[in-house]
Order: sequence, then C-alpha cells, then structure tokens
Amino acid sequence: HPQAQSNLPFTAYHAAVDAVYGKRSAGDLTGALTQLQVSARLMERSDPLSRLPVVLAYGALVLWDLGRYDECREWVDRGREASTKRGMVKFSSGWFDLLQARLDLRESQVEAARSLLADLRRHQADGMFIWRPHQLDLLEAEIELATAGTRADLLVVERAHESAVAFGYRHEILWTRLELADALAAAGLREEAARYARLAVEDCADTNRHLAARARRHLPGEPVQLAGEVAAE
Repeated sequence: HPQAQSNLPFTAYHAAVDAVYGKRSAGDLTGALTQLQVSARLMERSDPLSRLPVVLAYGALVLWDLGRYDECREWVDRGREASTKRGMVKFSSGWFDLLQARLDLRESQVEAARSLLADLRRHQADGMFIWRPHQLDLLEAEIELATAGTRADLLVVERAHESAVAFGYRHEILWTRLELADALAAAGLREEAARYARLAVEDCADTNRHLAARARRHLPGEPVQLAGEVAAE
C-alpha cells in the first residue's frame, strides 16, 4: 500500500531514535545508525512527506556521538542539501548549522564556528531559527572554552547550563551537561567537567546506559568506556 510504503522509512527512524534516546535505552548506537541508514536510503528514493532531513539530522547526531566525525560531516552536507531542496530553511539552520559549527570547532576552525553562531543569532532575532534557543548559549560556551582554555569565562558556561534548565526539557538539560563536560575537559578544566558529568549521571544512570557511560569518562576513578562500546556489551 502506498501509505504503508511512505511510513516504512519513518518507522525505522522512530526505532533508531528510541534506541538512543528512549526512556529506558540500552544505548545501541550502532544498531540505531544502521536503521537510520536504511531509512535514509528508502527516503532518498521516495520522500512524499519531506522527512529525509529529519532522518539525516538524527543520523548526523548519532555519528557525532560515535566519534565518526568525517561521516557526520557527510550527513550534515546531505541534510543541508535535502533541506534546501525542500525549502526547509529553518530546519537547516536549526540542525545542520549547529552541528557544522561543532565540527568546525573540533577542527580548530574557531572563526568559522563563531561566524555560524552570529548567523544563528540573527536568524533567532528574525524568527527564522526554530531550534531551542539554549543551544545557541551552549555553542557560545563551547567557543569560549575552545578559545580561552583554562582562562575561559565560566559565567558563559553557567549561563548555557541555566538556559537549558530554564527551557525545562529533561533530555535537553542532560545533553547540555554532557556537551559542557566534554568541552570543559578539552579546555583542561577537569574539575568543572566532573561537576557537570556528575549531574548528568544523576539524570541518566538508571535510564540510558550510553549517555551515562559518556558522562562517567569525566569522573575520577570511573572506568573509561566510549560511546560505541556500550552497544558491544
């Protein structure tokens, strides 16, 4: 049935998202990625409801979590192209520009990331930015940590955290804490990284093994376990 065919790729997408971010998730990132890859292939042939950019966005996010940054950039590029073809400008800025900025930061292209942040702030002011506003505060904190290192203004970091808490969505608070812990550790501020990591573990220790393992990397005395290893247990 045509309707069943159109729903098939999105069924794979939902299964993948639930595997990573579900209420009680085992954190099977590799399995989730496989389902998203299948979903994207099906949608590239037929995408009557313009859902391909959504699938590519989640795929890019999973690849980021797995540390497969070259593939993540490929999915970001594919997602931006798919969004542009479908006239989904707001979606493109909300998902792919944010990931692009983080990929730029990881490759020490700080000015490129700063330029994207400025563009996103303008989109926000013009009502063209549909993603959660606290994500821009998080990106600003990540740029501050990448440029200033141990001399970074921690008020910028705390503002990003408070912005996520004010937003009120539990997973977004958890995600912000994890991203801040990673950025603080990379800047050499390990005690601060551990503080946010402890908050993250309290949030997800009993509900999401993948995210809990990611947070524990920043806690003294905890075994180091990378994202992809959770699924292999």
